[in-house]
Amino acid sequence: MFPIIEAYDGILPCESCQTDTIAKSLAIGNPPDGFYSLKVIEQSSGSATAAPEKEIAECIKLLAETEGFFTETAGEL
Repeated sequence: MFPIIEAYDGILPCESCQTDTIAKSLAIGNPPDGFYSLKVIEQSSGSATAAPEKEIAECIKLLAETEGFFTETAGEL
């Protein structure tokens, strides 16, 4: 799980946790701007959710097929 998602869902935010995802640039166990991110989500009436690994992989493929280019693994989130 991701710390910002856990905090948004009301689970105690973890200070350091292991994240296992193909979206490596988002796999930050202790995000430095986590508190700010939660504040912005709240102020904008936004939301936070985690994308399933299968969905990330499908989006990489779809973007390549429809637009003709590949992104790094977090690019389609």
